[in-house]
Amino acid sequence: VKLYIIDNIFIIEREIMKQTKAVLLTVFVVTLGFLLQIYYINFSISNQIKIFENNILKEARMSFSSFLTMKMWNTTNNGVYVKEDDSYTKISPIDMTKQIFDLSNISNIQSYKITSLNPNNEDNNPNYFEKKVLKEFEKKNISEVFEFNKNRNKLNYMSALTVTRACLECHSSQE
Repeated sequence: VKLYIIDNIFIIEREIMKQTKAVLLTVFVVTLGFLLQIYYINFSISNQIKIFENNILKEARMSFSSFLTMKMWNTTNNGVYVKEDDSYTKISPIDMTKQIFDLSNISNIQSYKITSLNPNNEDNNPNYFEKKVLKEFEKKNISEVFEFNKNRNKLNYMSALTVTRACLECHSSQE
């Protein structure tokens, strides 16, 4: 009789062990699945942020390229004439650029500025980021720098302008 009770105890202990293992295995599998989901969500969010940032950067580059095309066209034509009332007024490349930038800056979606370490116009003095980038342009063989702010909702983008002979007509005094 005692042997029978001992066998039942061993059988009960085995059943408890099997159930405990099953519970632990279930907890492990559920925890692993949960962690994999968190990893996948984090990975997916990171990829979406990279895609978003790449698209914003492409847009900034395209905008800069469009600006260069307009500026080159205006410079090649030595300015353009704009009708004001009944007469025409010649708009120089720099005045056209300033007018376009002023209109764009009003929208607060994109803001533009031409700056240098030695600007002709005090309104074009560089801010901290611009001054840092301009010095990098001088030291390194790079033509663009960009950075997103901490919240990833603003892009600072700068690209170097190539000085041409047409530029030097107005900017020959700058070093």
